Amino acid sequence: MGIINLAKRSPILLFTRKVTMIRGFSFKKMKTKKCSKCKIVKKLDKFYGCKRTTSKKASWCKDCIRISNQEKYYFDVEKTREKERIKYLKNIDKNRARARIYNKDKNKVKYKKFKIESQARAKLNYAVRSGKILKPKICDNCKIKLPSRKIQGHHYKGYKYPLEVMWLCRLCHAREHNIITLLSRPEIGLKDKEE
Repeated sequence: MGIINLAKRSPILLFTRKVTMIRGFSFKKMKTKKCSKCKIVKKLDKFYGCKRTTSKKASWCKDCIRISNQEKYYFDVEKTREKERIKYLKNIDKNRARARIYNKDKNKVKYKKFKIESQARAKLNYAVRSGKILKPKICDNCKIKLPSRKIQGHHYKGYKYPLEVMWLCRLCHAREHNIITLLSRPEIGLKDKEE
């Protein structure tokens, strides 16, 4: 007895190895899909992409995958953390090299963006360390006595004058920067003030 060719017997159906498809059906036209875990029909944007499936979408919806991952993680937190730690230590050189490159690139961008500010802060810090400038223990604005490590230098004349600073506590320093930001907004009609 020979192999029965179902495509000849039933022209509507076409059998493939991976999936049974109805002739003329296309996954591109598909707008909804049924989750194989929760059995609810949902829109395609509720499914992650997956290259292995013919529909190019995962069989479980995003919610089911998230719940499954949380259950796996919280079922035995210590065991999961230990696995992650071992995985990190196994590839520690690779991880450190990747982090070094990432931080180097990130810092380059940051430095280019805030070059003048960075140089002004560096000059001020050097002057304080070398003793050219004495850092007070009292905020110039609110007159509260604090340890010197909690007093910050505010470049009130701009970053072009790195050693011209007001010594402020963190709260007053934040207030000063918020005032400058509000004053430099274009909708108020003032030009950008240099800070």
